[in-house]
Amino acid sequence: MNRRVARICGIALLIVAPKCPSEDSARSATYWRIRGVRVAIATFEAREGRLPAVLDEICPVEEPCPLMPPGESLADAWGEAFHYRRTGSDQYVLISTGPDRLLDTADDLQFSVADERELVARVHGCYQVDFSWWSDFPGSTLTLDTSSVLAGRHPANPTPTGYFAGAWIVRLPDTVEVTWSLGEIVSRLKLVPTDQGLVGHASVVNRRSRRVVADRVSCSQRDSAPPAATESDEAGSGTAVTVESTAKLDSLARQWGYHLRGVAAIDGPYYAVIAGRGTTPPNDLLVVKQVGDTFELVQELLALGWNEPTVVRWISTQGRRSLVVSLDDRIEGGVMTTVYVVDEDSLVATFQDANACRPAELHDVDGDGSLELLSFEEDRSNLDCIHPCYLVLDDEFGMVPAWVRVRRWDAGAWVPSEGSYPGFYSQLAARYEDVERWVQTSDQGAACRDAPWFLQQPGLFGDWARRARQVAR
Repeated sequence: MNRRVARICGIALLIVAPKCPSEDSARSATYWRIRGVRVAIATFEAREGRLPAVLDEICPVEEPCPLMPPGESLADAWGEAFHYRRTGSDQYVLISTGPDRLLDTADDLQFSVADERELVARVHGCYQVDFSWWSDFPGSTLTLDTSSVLAGRHPANPTPTGYFAGAWIVRLPDTVEVTWSLGEIVSRLKLVPTDQGLVGHASVVNRRSRRVVADRVSCSQRDSAPPAATESDEAGSGTAVTVESTAKLDSLARQWGYHLRGVAAIDGPYYAVIAGRGTTPPNDLLVVKQVGDTFELVQELLALGWNEPTVVRWISTQGRRSLVVSLDDRIEGGVMTTVYVVDEDSLVATFQDANACRPAELHDVDGDGSLELLSFEEDRSNLDCIHPCYLVLDDEFGMVPAWVRVRRWDAGAWVPSEGSYPGFYSQLAARYEDVERWVQTSDQGAACRDAPWFLQQPGLFGDWARRARQVAR
């Protein structure tokens, strides 16, 4: 038995003993945990140049494991260690014994690198889809790209208006999942392959679920392919990224010991760029400044590792140039927002929310043209961000079990200012009430009712609803 197994059904780990998860929620959570282990293996392989001989090599001593998402162990949702089998120099199989806890039986859950590669090769390419009902989607062609990969995640194009860049993964044995993030809510397609293409359902922000039929087409016929780089392409805000400036920046990055991955955001002379020490991740976020016809390295700002930032954005806070960086990947183990302010050609962090299962977000809460910062606090689950409760709440409501605190920029700091936004908290109270009813009465809500942290504080969302009503008065 792997010594990193931490969650055992039926053993009283907390004041109230946790209930065993329902089979559906446990299977869903186990698939997410398999992906977390897969990322840890990929990180180990990049560092050591080989696959681990046994899973204990990933996390031999350290606690918590530095290569796993926070709070996660090398165990499935039933508390059993994953079985790991090498099947080649760069291939392996991960197996969960499933609810019966017996190996090589019908209820086993399995991930195979070879099977994943076979499915990716089968489904990648271009598809014609009727997206006329989704006004934010540009055109009618969906491209499942394989030009880059991060532990099974590939780019999905194009990006709907207002969304962050999309990604697609395959979930064995036969599911393709495409996601785009829009602030606090995720839109997704869940599809399965057919002889003619893909079929499934779309869950899109503010729209009812729809059946989707995606017919395979030649990528040369696509009507919405991203244009090739031109002399006036823009990244972020403010200044154009030219082919010449990108080439010069890449050359200078190599002098600094980096390989340029791309420009994430620009404001005036300041560039936020993603670069890595090698030709593959891990990556870093750098800030450089254009001075005349060259660039200067201002700061090696943030170690991204294998994570891809979902937000890199320059903003103005009462006239001061600021940079917002968000990571939102509970599988790769990076969930946080950091806000920096430029101070005499260096960047100083003015906010960071590293202890959250959802990164803080910037919104104009009251419509006055100024951005407020929404942080998600008081998480009760010890940062178990892939607990089944999180998964079902995300699917149903686009929410996490957390208190939402509004902060505004005042005198050089993001100050909690809940009482200044009664309209927001009135709406938030209604959402918490909806979640409370759903948790208490629906079958899917059992994933939250059975959570150890919820058993310790039943009626949690109702408590937050009453608190929000008080703030709104």
